[in-house]
Amino acid sequence: MRNLAMAVLLLSSTATVSFARSPEELTSLTVERRAVEAVIWGMPAVNYDLMLQEAVEAGSGVNQIVYWSRLPTWKNQTLTPNPDSVYLMAFFNTKAGPVVLEIPPANGGSITGNIDDIWQQTLEDAGPSGADKGRGGKYLILPPGYAEKVPDGYIPLQSDTYGGYALLRSTPTSGSDEDVAKAVEYGKLTKLYPLSQADNPPETKYVDVIDTVFDSTIPYDFRFFEALNRTVQEEPWLERDRAMIDQLKSIGIEKGKPFAPDEKTKAILEEAAKEAHAWLQFKYETAFEPYNEGHQWGVPAKPAVIEGQANAYAKPDVYPIDDRGLTYTYGFIGIKRLGAGQFYLMTITTRRASIWTEARPIASPCRRTRLSSSTGRPRSMTAPPTPSSVTRSGSADPRRTRTCRPTPTARWTSSSGQRPGQARSRTGYPRAPMEDSKSSSASTRRRSRCSTRRGCCRTSKGSRRNDQGGDAMKAIRTSICAGLALAAIVSLALAQAPSGGATLVTPDNFVRAESDLYFGNVVKDAGGTGRFFHRREVTPIDKQPVIRMNRDTLYSAALFDLDAGPVTITLPDAGQRFMSMQVIDEDQYTPMVIYDAGPHTLAKKEIGTRYVMTAIRILVDPGNPSDVKQAHALQDAIKVDQPGGPGTFQVPAWDQTSQKRVREALLVLASTLPDTKSAFGPRGQVDPVRRLIQAAAAWGGNPEKDATYLNFTPAQNDGTAIYKLSVKDVPIDGFWSISIYNAKGYFEKNPHDAYTLNNLTANKEADGSVAIRFGGCDGKIPNCLPTMAGWNYLVRLYRPHPEILDGSWKFPEAQPVN
Repeated sequence: MRNLAMAVLLLSSTATVSFARSPEELTSLTVERRAVEAVIWGMPAVNYDLMLQEAVEAGSGVNQIVYWSRLPTWKNQTLTPNPDSVYLMAFFNTKAGPVVLEIPPANGGSITGNIDDIWQQTLEDAGPSGADKGRGGKYLILPPGYAEKVPDGYIPLQSDTYGGYALLRSTPTSGSDEDVAKAVEYGKLTKLYPLSQADNPPETKYVDVIDTVFDSTIPYDFRFFEALNRTVQEEPWLERDRAMIDQLKSIGIEKGKPFAPDEKTKAILEEAAKEAHAWLQFKYETAFEPYNEGHQWGVPAKPAVIEGQANAYAKPDVYPIDDRGLTYTYGFIGIKRLGAGQFYLMTITTRRASIWTEARPIASPCRRTRLSSSTGRPRSMTAPPTPSSVTRSGSADPRRTRTCRPTPTARWTSSSGQRPGQARSRTGYPRAPMEDSKSSSASTRRRSRCSTRRGCCRTSKGSRRNDQGGDAMKAIRTSICAGLALAAIVSLALAQAPSGGATLVTPDNFVRAESDLYFGNVVKDAGGTGRFFHRREVTPIDKQPVIRMNRDTLYSAALFDLDAGPVTITLPDAGQRFMSMQVIDEDQYTPMVIYDAGPHTLAKKEIGTRYVMTAIRILVDPGNPSDVKQAHALQDAIKVDQPGGPGTFQVPAWDQTSQKRVREALLVLASTLPDTKSAFGPRGQVDPVRRLIQAAAAWGGNPEKDATYLNFTPAQNDGTAIYKLSVKDVPIDGFWSISIYNAKGYFEKNPHDAYTLNNLTANKEADGSVAIRFGGCDGKIPNCLPTMAGWNYLVRLYRPHPEILDGSWKFPEAQPVN
């Protein structure tokens, strides 16, 4: 009894100590724990969102198709892509109604495809192994809760989400440029259009991203939660996930409300993302069960995940969130019939069960491999190891292998050599479902001698045979010989390095790198330094050289090399029309904004940098031909005199990948700022932090006294809610305008060609006020600006009065209708 009493006292004491935390500490701990769970749970949706955002940034969007016009290079930074296929990604959204994905018949080509929702649950496979059986077909993707009758001739796919995508692989008969081009041409027979336009389908928009760094690797930081918030705002809750509603609410993610955590919560979320990453990395090392007992190759996902992604987790007592989250850290897409049209094997160990690292790489079983980081980020492709490069344990030193299809930035770099990598093998169209006939690893190794070059195959005796005949399906089956052609994806934990000779971009040099980017665009447009390039129309939607451009003015721009000597620019008299010349140096400082007519001289001593850009804005009514003609005359009257010019334009080769990452991180911060106060102006007169942030969000902005910029992001900015505002008697000497942008800060094409309004172009009420509507436009409503998912708007106030600068007069904010 005495011992029992002592035990109770000790237990009680321990419990008291364990829970002796303040409410603030408990709250922080709860946020962190729930944020870790949110990362694991939300991984497939964030994985999808990152690919969609890359497509949008590349100039594409929903109900459009991005594609790679050649076989993948290092710039395809999706997770573990196949180096032998032409990829097409068809992103769709059914909020406006059902969408048709039309797959061509397998005549002279072949597509292997998977159609998924945003959780990457498979709605259906497409192509010879899919519902159309290679005959081609019209897949009709239905929005959640769709109850109308489906027309005849369609393959209906009921989705639980509005968004989703189809991953399509068009397989070339060989790796030659000609055959790859044919595969691209065949893949582009795919069509994507709304069911409402099925009688006369519009032309499908294709965007080639072969030269774009398409980076959808998972960010384990605050950006992850921003992507997750986009999903919550835009998609309905699934019944099985309703338990996450309050979990996400506690970390600041709630449907219909802005995601704007304070700095303390942001720091907690950052740490939680890192913690989740560490946990997933640990799980990664023990995740793969051998496909054949006693061997290291396994299917790259747990059976419950494969089955659940194919049947929407139909089993009521199975929901493997942990394993699902892990799977989508290194790969993407869901497959309905794994083993029928495609199959994958993966290993992270050597034959002696040692974790594979850069110091202990795997022997690739295939003639051609792809190198990736531990997160699935591709690096390069290599040839098979030579006999001298294979170790006795069965490992290969890839630093001594022959290079196959080298890429400019893919090279071996030093690292700790301790983080695990992966080798992945793919099979296209096996003769029998893999689950019905498991082959041994030894057999797999024999069959993997088959070259990935189409039409050429090594038999088990090592001899070659050629088969060039037949259609694409025959070529594919020939190329896999015995039914198992392995295209190994080798993934190593490599240190990130910029491409050869490029200068790494950091927050310390980002402003200069960004300025050089925009300066280079001006030089290109003008045909050299020392001369003006005049835009005769307002900013075209299909060519927006700078983020958050305006469409209120005509632009004239020139880049001058002041090492060649001073330059004198003479401005014409614009009368009552607004015209300004902003002078921007290489560090994005604006030493002056000029409004007066006459000569103005710029010299390096006063400017401070070798290069200087001048941006001239002339207010114009684009709908008035006479007004446009007068503005053109002013542009033509601008004169330049640089006796020592024009000089040259020579800047560092900035690394685009690191520059993009820094820009994206700064854009996150920019989204929390209501205005651009103290961000732009002369050297020594700006806030250095705001200057850095706005270099990413609104490069080249005017100082406050010349133009005040107000950012507004409505709470319900999913593109369906309608907003209105009314404004009157704005205290300015220049003009005011409103511009509407998408989530990336660019104008997005709309059928009404309406993107901006200003005091010159807007229709006014009888009392002189202007009523503006956001969304619900039909071409008849005056002053209506169409919206899209993630929309926001920017108010520009040129030459504002003191009451705007001191905050005593505020521009009205848009309010939701009803």
